[in-house]
Amino acid sequence: MRAKDRYAAIERELRLHGKANVNWLAKALGTSVISIRRDLNVLQERGVAKRIHGGAVFVGDPLRPLSVPHAGPNHSGAEAPSAGVFTERSPKRDDEIIGLIVPGAAYYYAGVIAGAEEMANSLGFRLVLAVSGYSGERERKQVERLIAIGAKGLIIAPSVHASEDGTTYDVLSGLNIPAVLMERNADLQRLDVVYSDHAVGAAEGLKHLADLGHMGAALIAGAHSPTTPGLASGFERAQKWFHPDRCRTFLVPSLVWDEERTKQLHDALDWCLAHGTTAVLVHSDEMALLFAQIALARGLRIPTDLSIVAYDDEIAALADPPLDAVSPPKREVGRQAVKLCAERLEAGTTAAPPRHIGLLPQYIHRRSTAPPQHG
Repeated sequence: MRAKDRYAAIERELRLHGKANVNWLAKALGTSVISIRRDLNVLQERGVAKRIHGGAVFVGDPLRPLSVPHAGPNHSGAEAPSAGVFTERSPKRDDEIIGLIVPGAAYYYAGVIAGAEEMANSLGFRLVLAVSGYSGERERKQVERLIAIGAKGLIIAPSVHASEDGTTYDVLSGLNIPAVLMERNADLQRLDVVYSDHAVGAAEGLKHLADLGHMGAALIAGAHSPTTPGLASGFERAQKWFHPDRCRTFLVPSLVWDEERTKQLHDALDWCLAHGTTAVLVHSDEMALLFAQIALARGLRIPTDLSIVAYDDEIAALADPPLDAVSPPKREVGRQAVKLCAERLEAGTTAAPPRHIGLLPQYIHRRSTAPPQHG
């Protein structure tokens, strides 16, 4: 790929998501990290990007045309090659809409949205995004709105699991267009589902800690997070690798960063110190960063005295020390959900039994875990 094609591709990514990571761009564009850094320097000089540690953020005017237009056809008359996420949209189904409903467009779901857009573009569908804000009533209105504008299929991450409130699930089951769930269980509903297997992800992170020699581990997670049930299931399976009296789950109910949440994390750390528990798995990254800061402020060394694994891997690498993390395959969830929805549109909603596609998270090694210094 020529330099000006890379500039255009990187600028589109920055416009879409607000920021981009150097290593991810290098992999997506099939080039070196050094080349991407040079490209970002060029875009910074043009007032499009601002360099930050590990990547860049978009600072240009989103209403202005690209500073470097896409090269289009090359000298042979063929379309200039594109790589990874930057595949140009096929025009054959541009008027066919797939609706995507997510609780929020930032943090975790930014990656899911990016993957969904990649696949929709490659298949020629128009992806229309709606955000529910974790409101069941709002997400059901978004379903109605997307159908009203002509959506041929729907992909949705409901605000809660079906076991908590099945209303949205009942609506989806009664539709006459394909509906694919993302990152949620379907319970007894006959719906297609694409999800990150958080139970396996949690167990993989805890297996790493057990292999290092830790005799106990704690799980710290948000009480209201849809991810927590899967993590708790994985933690329950993993306790066979530890001493049971050194294992405990801490569910933090507070939804905002306040003194109560900080106190709860201090209480969790107190329990770990009192029971000789030297390892923790923390969801989300923000909670893991705060827990690490609390431990460091109290004189503990990471990972010498305490090993920490974050779950999500959105900002874990920015901690000091950088945190090991379990990274759910967010982009691939979005890609596979669109692919499954498109297959249903091609074959018909009843052509085959519903499928549950579980994708496995990946463990990312950094510098926040080590063998315990004492039993």
